Amino acid sequence: MRFEVEFRSLNGYAVEIHSAQIGLDGVKKIRDALGVELPLDRIQGVSVALKQDPFIALKEETARDSGHFADINKINVAVKDGSLNRFAEPRVEVDATKNTETGEILNAWIAYALNIKALLAAWRDAGFPLEWTLPDENQEKQE
Repeated sequence: MRFEVEFRSLNGYAVEIHSAQIGLDGVKKIRDALGVELPLDRIQGVSVALKQDPFIALKEETARDSGHFADINKINVAVKDGSLNRFAEPRVEVDATKNTETGEILNAWIAYALNIKALLAAWRDAGFPLEWTLPDENQEKQE
């Protein structure tokens, strides 16, 4: 058995990162992460979009601490559209179709992954609410 939480937005997605052009900073990020001076024709000029309502398995201790799992093993936490974007981190992905003989990278791009540990820590710090309104990121940066 697993204890699971889904962070769900009513009208869109809890995490909604749109594709974007990457520019020179993105090229540098890819080359630095790979440790290779990858030619531009092997770098995708657009980051990969990430749209999801994250579904996360919890440790038993977290399930107990939340106070929501006495009689059930799955819950939903309501959040605003895109409010979990702050937990999405860019990472470099390499096409799985590397040259099998040389190991040469044929394709690389930037994609986003959710930092589950940071997301769950923030939910814990907020008191494990079932309706979670995160503070506006712009206000957080100003404070």
